[in-house]
Amino acid sequence: MAHLVEVAFKGNRKEFFLWDYPDPPPLHAAVIVDVDRGEDLGYIHALGDLAQKRNGGCSHGCGTSLPERKALRLASEKDRGLSKDLDRLNEDARRKAMERVKANGLGMKVSDAEWQWDRKKLTLYFTADKRVDFRNLVRDLASLFRTRIELKQIGVRDEAKRLDGIGRCGRQYCSASWLPELRPVNLGVEKDQRLSLRAAHFDAPSHTEWIDPTNTEAQDYAIDLAKDHRELVERALHMKKTGNEVMRVVGGREREMDVLGARQPVADERGGAAKRRPWDSVRAG
Repeated sequence: MAHLVEVAFKGNRKEFFLWDYPDPPPLHAAVIVDVDRGEDLGYIHALGDLAQKRNGGCSHGCGTSLPERKALRLASEKDRGLSKDLDRLNEDARRKAMERVKANGLGMKVSDAEWQWDRKKLTLYFTADKRVDFRNLVRDLASLFRTRIELKQIGVRDEAKRLDGIGRCGRQYCSASWLPELRPVNLGVEKDQRLSLRAAHFDAPSHTEWIDPTNTEAQDYAIDLAKDHRELVERALHMKKTGNEVMRVVGGREREMDVLGARQPVADERGGAAKRRPWDSVRAG
């Protein structure tokens, strides 16, 4: 029976493959996989039950079906050596591509370049404020690199995920380390968390899109906001509504909810000062 495996590539790109051997490959092992018109090298990111779960829940998964492509074999030392050589070639390709972009007068930024392991395809990732006609650029690049060229326009969130980095919290970007899905963020999530509003970070007029497209750190700030907001909403669902009477030795009434601190100030019925009590110890009457 074939094993389902999730393979990670450069820039936090991941795909699912079938491992058609009796024993599953070791976790984090380098493998050669079948890709469009060639072969590529990646590393086992998940297998077994975890791979099955991720296959049904990730945006790059296949849902309830299984992938068609297969992981062919474990990579040899020679294979891994060839892959390391690509790190230098990737940056060289990105720099040359950016030179051709400027020569063609196109309003786009080449964020990353990724050579396929067998060097039969070069994928260039770019960001742009609007749609770009890059047909002439593709012909220039194909003539320059003499290989198949693929240009992919990505959003600023995906750029932060590919390039990775350290956020203002001092830790690795959530989008690059563990967050499986990127969702829209607006100013409402800052208001709900009682944070100072940072409207300058949000570049869309309606504040429903994303933030400063030139600042990858700002992208991860918005991602953190979304994550914390989901936790805040879940916690608030378990807390009592304000104004409910509370059964205690001295009766009282809830005045407000401190969702972030998981505490609810309770004012006694004699007009005394409110006392903050853990919300799980407060029983509504």
